[in-house]
Amino acid sequence: MKYTRGDSVVAFEKLWFLQKRHAARYASSPVESALNQKRTHPLHELAVKPIFTLLDETSTSLDYSFYQRIAQPENRENFVQRLVFADAQNYTNPTEFIQRNIYFFTPPSVEALTTTVPALSLHRIPSRYPNTVSCDTITSFFKMFMTINPDSWGGGTIKPYLQSLISSGVEYTLENVEGETGSGEEAAASHTELEKSWVKLMNQYLRWALVAGKPGPDSVLTMELLGYEETGRRLDAAAKVLKSLKGPE
Repeated sequence: MKYTRGDSVVAFEKLWFLQKRHAARYASSPVESALNQKRTHPLHELAVKPIFTLLDETSTSLDYSFYQRIAQPENRENFVQRLVFADAQNYTNPTEFIQRNIYFFTPPSVEALTTTVPALSLHRIPSRYPNTVSCDTITSFFKMFMTINPDSWGGGTIKPYLQSLISSGVEYTLENVEGETGSGEEAAASHTELEKSWVKLMNQYLRWALVAGKPGPDSVLTMELLGYEETGRRLDAAAKVLKSLKGPE
């Protein structure tokens, strides 16, 4: 912001910064429930209602296929609100917010997935461990993920299950090393490094499979918002893309 002799001048890029901070401040203010009391929360009028209105105005001409499957208007509005609260720190205006989070409204295309495939490798681990993970291995892990009971689908169930998959990944790496040596402290340090690398790999894979690698809410909240069925559909689609890129055996 600049001060002249009579007026203050704000650069447009500064306005976007202030808008994001404004939305983030509203998102952090107390609310009784993420789903109830939403119309009394200031962020509802600032962002949720305009986004909800724009989506319903344009969803007939644009492919918001996942959003369109949310049948009840109340459920659609609840979905938009939870997404806005999760990504409020990046809110500028309704159009930009929808584009930033486009894959929350429609699944990524095969082309989008194909051009954004992450490297299936473990970084910053001791050289004695294999640092690559096969397509079959990573997709088999996430097939197990969908054994969660759909009725209990939510962050409280997804998060610990994801942690168990990470532990399975660490065990998988250790099983593929012959003659593991080292003191107890060295083994513990190696285990920590492997765990960190598997956390990064699995979250990168999930972000790719679910939203083609676009930024946004963390993987657990993303899966909770998309729901059990849509998460499963997207993981299946990602597995097919990997299989097609792998080619015939």
